[in-house]
Amino acid sequence: MSFHTILQTANLGDEPLHIDDIGDRVLAILDRDGIHHDLLSDLRESFNTGESVCGVHSEYLLRLLEAVAAIAPQYHFEVRCFGEEFRHTWIREFSGGRTIFEAGPWEYK
Repeated sequence: MSFHTILQTANLGDEPLHIDDIGDRVLAILDRDGIHHDLLSDLRESFNTGESVCGVHSEYLLRLLEAVAAIAPQYHFEVRCFGEEFRHTWIREFSGGRTIFEAGPWEYK
């Protein structure tokens, strides 16, 4: 199964997050989770250009970016994700390694 998830990022701090600075730790997470290393390239593209398409479920991407924030607490950034379903959308702002703003994803009832 493949997913089409759009990830948008914005660096808010003085220094932008360069995903390659923590790439080895991100790859360790991907290996642990059985996720292809192409996702690291997708993250790099999003942090460099502001947007990328990722081949994972939006909920997995949320958990991964929470881990990225914890690994790199010196960065302040926000992310917005659009999953395949309309309610598979979420926004997070991270600073100091933790979430300082969150909205979504929303449950179907």
